[in-house]
Amino acid sequence: NFMKKLITSIIFSKLVSSIFVFLYKLFFFKGKIHNVKISKNLFIDNKVFLQLIIGKYESFEVYLIKKYLLNDIDVVDLGDSLGITSKEVEKISNKKHIIVEINPELIENLKLNFIKKNQIIYNYAIYSKSNDFVNLDLGFTNKGSKISLIPEESKPNVETKSLSDLLSENQIDDYFLISDIEGAEAFFIHDPVSLVNC
Repeated sequence: NFMKKLITSIIFSKLVSSIFVFLYKLFFFKGKIHNVKISKNLFIDNKVFLQLIIGKYESFEVYLIKKYLLNDIDVVDLGDSLGITSKEVEKISNKKHIIVEINPELIENLKLNFIKKNQIIYNYAIYSKSNDFVNLDLGFTNKGSKISLIPEESKPNVETKSLSDLLSENQIDDYFLISDIEGAEAFFIHDPVSLVNC
């Protein structure tokens, strides 16, 4: 166990991960990792890129989807980032699949990956109410974008949508929820009806 932790810490150290990712991009990267297209314009942290290469990025979320998702239920995926979780959903279910991402820079990358008729992609901030706008703190990489607590004109604006309105507008009753929205799940407290059929 100690050796495993030691090796992992060495591999994911800043220097080693940077070298490994640089060499991988130089010799092997063809715009796709494990069936997920990754735009060359998208900045991804080296540690995240390394996790993608070895299949460890969002691996626990993927495990839970494989274990619990049924093939006959609609899916709502909040905070999809690079699309790893939605790629797993795609393998299991062909029902309605709603993909929501707050970061506008990640939307185009998601559109490269999800083009089936049952897949709908939205650039929304899940919030307590709809049809409003909030400022966005963009994460330095693909991770960590969230609603800004300090409004500033220089920050990008994103339209808000409550979960119950998202479900209603897409005519979803019973559904499977995947949510990784940096703590914005707290807004579900103000929208408890949205979780009744989850």
